Order: sequence, then structure tokens, then C-alpha cells
Amino acid sequence: MYDMGCEAVNDIEPGKYCIIVDAFSSGSLYAPHFNTLGLKCIHVQSKRDIKLVASTFKGKDFVVHYQYNNDIESLVNTLKQYNPLFILPGFHTSVFLAEELGTRLNIPSNSSKSTQIRMDKFLMHTRLKQRGLNYARGFLVNSRDEILTRFKHEFKGKPVVVKPSNSAGSDSVFLCKDGNEVVRAFETIISEVNAMDVVNEKVLIQEYLEGTEYIVNSVTFQGRHIITDIWRSDKIKSNGTDFIYDKTVILEAEGDVQNELSTYNKQVLDAVEFTFGACHNELIYTERGPVLIEINPRVSGGHLPEIAYECTGMGQIMWVRNVISDLMTGKKVEKPVHYNLYKKACSVCLISRHEGIVRGYKNLEKIKSLRSYHGMDIRVGIGERLVKTVDVWTGPGMVVLIHEDPKVIEEDYKEVREFEEGLFDLE
Repeated sequence: MYDMGCEAVNDIEPGKYCIIVDAFSSGSLYAPHFNTLGLKCIHVQSKRDIKLVASTFKGKDFVVHYQYNNDIESLVNTLKQYNPLFILPGFHTSVFLAEELGTRLNIPSNSSKSTQIRMDKFLMHTRLKQRGLNYARGFLVNSRDEILTRFKHEFKGKPVVVKPSNSAGSDSVFLCKDGNEVVRAFETIISEVNAMDVVNEKVLIQEYLEGTEYIVNSVTFQGRHIITDIWRSDKIKSNGTDFIYDKTVILEAEGDVQNELSTYNKQVLDAVEFTFGACHNELIYTERGPVLIEINPRVSGGHLPEIAYECTGMGQIMWVRNVISDLMTGKKVEKPVHYNLYKKACSVCLISRHEGIVRGYKNLEKIKSLRSYHGMDIRVGIGERLVKTVDVWTGPGMVVLIHEDPKVIEEDYKEVREFEEGLFDLE
């Protein structure tokens, strides 16, 4: 464990500190807002090398930084000196450590006693089944023979999804329709290190949920679950993969489907004992109603918090800021009836169907000239290698479209897809 030495221990002001573990991706948005409340932010990094999102960390927002080296007792004793008010995970990699630290420090966080239920895609559905909620039937397996037996006898040869039990971003998620595909998926996943730097010791085979996919983002505080934004998540088949993100569209807070999603999502949060902070859940609306895909007990990624702020005036980050302000003052947070959608938005996930070294870009100005253009995030730089998109982590970027008129957004979305083909000049 090392300390970047931004502040000496004898300068500590009790009650003025908070902890963010792995302030990467959307988790990097927390500290600036907490600083405006007069809080000093401590950063803890759960692993020495978090390659996927390391560039998103903003060190200037923190007064001190600690690297976890698997000595939990030493880290807890160090953090106790600050008398921190609360702790939050900033990225998926941080959830286990953040909840363990929060529990040991006895500060607001989710309990480490139930972390595994919120992080393991098999256990979370087991808990939903126990609580009488809609769930996806599945089994954890660790051998080729076992997964084939489950496929033939438990699922009767019907389509299934095979994936790691603890990863994120559509990492190694396969739709399998026959035994050969099931075996290939199993052999691709087992014993590999997944996107969260965890070795896949077992593989999850789960029923295929047919229907429209949604995202429900929320913030929980003082026993209240606040639904901050709801999205429809469209996926397509491409590059030999069935679950490539196409676009994500923000929805009105209320509607027949949204009301069901909100009610079910709150029941899920209660079932898995989620009590504090932001949560990003993915669900499928099936013939039997909403069914969870997975719980992500941290703030949503993919720039959704920033987009939600532009469209609703709030979003997850602003709601977390508000509840932290209430935590500091002892005020009871008021639960809104629903959020208001002032603008429509669509996040277009760029899809690469080619590979090569990037020499330059084309069509960027054409995209920027679109009526609903709001922003762009190109993740592959000049001189870097572009790969074919197979999941969130191999996507080359995204384009954010925001406008009052949804027809304008739909027209611009089609234009983005046309411009996308020649976007990267490759060697």
C-alpha cells in the first residue's frame, strides 16, 4: 500500500472525509461534486493495474491515494484515522473491497455479508427465486460434461446463454442453440481471466430471456429507492456475436412498462439487501413481465449519468450528491414521484467490423454537424490497434445525440451508422 502524500495525517479534520474505491469511468464523477460539499475525497485503488479504464482517473480531485495490497487490516487502520463519513464503489472492480471496508469501518455502505449475492449472477437469481420474484433459471458448472448434461436435460436443448458468473460489459456472453455452441462457449470462458481481472473458475448456463432489454438506474438512501433514469437498450448481432450494443435510448419515467420495471427493480434491490448508493440494473421485459439479467451495485457507466443529467436535470451522480448532503445535515431525503424528461437522448455505440492500425479519422465533422449531436467519445487513438467489436470493452467509442424531437434523433442515428463505416482510416 502506498500513499501519494497529498495530505499529512496530522492535518486531518474529522468528519470531512469520504472514500471512493476505484474512481474510474463514471466513478470519476463523484469527487468533484463531493468537493463542492466541503468534503475531502480519499481514493483507494483495489488492484494495481486496472487497464480498461485507468486513463479516466482524475487524481487532482483527491487529497490522498492508497493502493490496496491485500492487507485489509492495515488499510482499515489507516482509513480509520480520517473518520470517513461514507464509502462508495466507483467501478465494478471495487465493489467487494468497498463493501468490506465500509462494513469494517461501520460507515454507510452496503454490507459485505451480502456482497456475493449482488455480484454473482447465479446467486442473485437464486435469491430472487427464494423471494418469489421473477428470475432466470440457471446453473453453475465447471466441466464440459456437466454443461452438456444441463443443456440437454434441464433446458431440453432450448437456447441458453453461457457467460461468466462475475464480469461486466457483455464480456464473453454467448447465445447457444445447440450442444456444440454450448461446449465452445464453455471452453472459451473457463479458466480465462475476465474483463474484471477475475479467473472464471465456473461458468453460468442460464435460460435465454426473450424480450426487450432495459436499464433501470437508481439511488438508495434511508430505505428509499429513487429511480433516476430508465433506458431501452437495443442490441444486435455482429462479428459473430449476438449481444453487441447498438444504441441506448432514455425513456419517460412513467408508462405501463416503466411502472412495472420500477416496481420490480425496487423489489430486486430489497431482495439483494441493497441499502446505499447507486445501482445499475439490466432487465428483460418478457412474457411473464420484467426479469433481471444482472445487478451492478455501482453507478452506471457509458456516460449515462451525464446524459441523464442533460435530459432530466438530475441523474445518478446528482442524486448521490443530494443524498450525501442530506447525510451530512441529517435531513430526510424527499422521494420524488418520478423524474422529468426535458430532452430525448440516444447513446449510439460505435461498432468496428474491421481491424488494423488507426492512421486517422474520417467523417468526424459530418457527425459533429448533426442537429442532435451532443458529444463523442473515440476510444482508439492514432497509432493504436482497432479490433472488431464483440462486447463493450472492444467498442471503439460512442456518439451521444440529444434533442427535444425524437424524430431528429432517429434520423441522426441513421446518419451516424452511415458515417461509421469510413470513420477509421486503417493501415
